[in-house]
Amino acid sequence: MNLEQAEGLVKAGKLDEGIAALNGLLSGEPGNIRALMGMGVASHRLARHEEAAGAFRRILEIDPGHLEAAKSLCLSLLASGRKEECGEAADVIARDRPEDHSSLAFAAAMYQALGRGCDARLAVDRAIELAGLANRDEYLDLRAAVSGLPKPSKVKYRPEVAILCVQGMDNFIHELVKGLSPYCDIKAHVGGNPAELLKAGGKAGVLWLEWGNQMTGAILAQKDKLRGKQVIVRIHNYEVHDNLVDRLDFSGVTDIVFVCSYLRDLFLLKNLKVPTGCRVHVVHNGIDIRRFRYVQRGDSRKDIAFLAYISYKKDPMVLMQAFAFLHRRHPDAKLHIAGMFQDRRYEIGMPHFLRESGLSDRAVFYGHITNADEWLKDKDYIFSSSLLESQGVGMLEAMSCGCRPLIYNFPGASDLYLRSQLWTTFDDLEDRYVRGQDPKEASDFVARFYDRNREIASWLRIIHNRETIEEKFDFSPYQAQA
Repeated sequence: MNLEQAEGLVKAGKLDEGIAALNGLLSGEPGNIRALMGMGVASHRLARHEEAAGAFRRILEIDPGHLEAAKSLCLSLLASGRKEECGEAADVIARDRPEDHSSLAFAAAMYQALGRGCDARLAVDRAIELAGLANRDEYLDLRAAVSGLPKPSKVKYRPEVAILCVQGMDNFIHELVKGLSPYCDIKAHVGGNPAELLKAGGKAGVLWLEWGNQMTGAILAQKDKLRGKQVIVRIHNYEVHDNLVDRLDFSGVTDIVFVCSYLRDLFLLKNLKVPTGCRVHVVHNGIDIRRFRYVQRGDSRKDIAFLAYISYKKDPMVLMQAFAFLHRRHPDAKLHIAGMFQDRRYEIGMPHFLRESGLSDRAVFYGHITNADEWLKDKDYIFSSSLLESQGVGMLEAMSCGCRPLIYNFPGASDLYLRSQLWTTFDDLEDRYVRGQDPKEASDFVARFYDRNREIASWLRIIHNRETIEEKFDFSPYQAQA
């Protein structure tokens, strides 16, 4: 029997006969790739996955670049429950074909099946970049699947959304636009003139006003131009503390979004005139865990990172005192301070404190850094002494990299972080320093509760209305520690 006849048996479903015929051919020609491929396919269909994997491995020994065999090997290993080997085989496909979008998409599907969500998103995002328009819809659905989001192809209604934001305060919106664009016709308009911004977004059925500030107040005053629209106001932090929200006319607002529950509660205590039916939401800022890659830490527990603009908001003199306290008990501790000074007093006062306390050689000032991911990779801890934070995105990014958290227990912090990640007194701080959270657990915490896809899902529920988007996520890190 020749090869074509043996392959015909396999195609016809006569698998045992096909395998027998292929074995006969391979006994005389053990390196016949077509015969080995047929043997592997037939064995896989019979759930004889070990035999199938053996056939595909033999092909790859002969021809390491045989893509069909490489993919088939992954599928056989996955079916047999050999997940680690399957992951290694998928890694080879992604590594050896970094410019082949279909191979990267296949690797992404394997990573998804293996529970390697971050790797899956990285691979499919790269596939989308390479594919252009040709496979865009297919790959967007794959990205949604690996991200736990609805498939864009299943969303029948794509509302027109305009985000209006003051120039220089738009750092939170552009990644959201990218994440929401498969589901909405969404554009960000950034500028300094409220009238021009409103004109730019005037045709949109959904107006998203970023920050509850003076610009938002000027736009909300144009009531005749807001009628019939869904009007969303997102409030971050200072707008509540500086009483800017007290001056806003919420009568035309349909949704108010806060970045944390503590700010929502402070806002509600003001008893402002919010129209009946206006929905109030909490949507935490998401972290792009793909940008902040986890780096395994060693046993070292001495390098403490402080990464922030240096102003009274971050309470930097508490940082100084806390570090002095730790250093007395742990002389090998070292402090790394990155960020621009926003107040000349601290630029003078902090080095003075270090000199007077004999700690100048244990602290390093780096100034502004452009690559936080690179800078953090050899730091053991991320430190926060902030009197108040709405969330602390910088801390979460550092935790995603694997830094152990040393976060001051600011108001509302226990709704955002685990108690084991927080300190209130210096004695608490030392306990967290000595028995701090495992780096991988810190990174996994961010991926579980603060992955940007959770934020995207929350915004979809607001824009599309809850009943049209499956609600998959329940945010409760606080409850998780019970």
